Amino acid sequence: MSASRIDLLTEAQRACLRLVLTHHNSKEIAALLGVSPSAIDKRIERAVQVLGAGSRFEAARLLQRHETAGDIDAPAEPRVMSSATPAPALRTTGRRTGRRQRRRPTCWSRRMIGSHPNQST
Repeated sequence: MSASRIDLLTEAQRACLRLVLTHHNSKEIAALLGVSPSAIDKRIERAVQVLGAGSRFEAARLLQRHETAGDIDAPAEPRVMSSATPAPALRTTGRRTGRRQRRRPTCWSRRMIGSHPNQST
C-alpha cells in the first residue's frame, strides 16, 4: 500500500483512528469530538475502506506506522503475549463480586446423572 492512500483520509478520520489506537470505543470518541457515535462509526468505516484494512485496529496501526516511520509497506510486528507474569486470580464466590455462586446438584439430579455416592457402579 502506498502513502497516497493515507493522504486520502480526512483529518476527522485520522483523529478517530488515533483514538481507536488508544483503545477508545465509538461512544467515547464521539464524546471527545462532540459528534454522534454513528458519525464516528461512519468515519472509521470509510477510513478502513480507503486503507483496505481488515479492521478498525489495523487501519489505526497503518496510520500510526505512517505517522511515526512513514513506512506502511512493512508488515506489522506480531504481538506476543508474555506468559512470564501470571494473570491475577478472579474471585468466583461471594456477594461482592456480583457473580452467582455455583450450586451443587441436588440429590435427585445427582442420581439422574449418575454421580450419587450411594449409587452402585
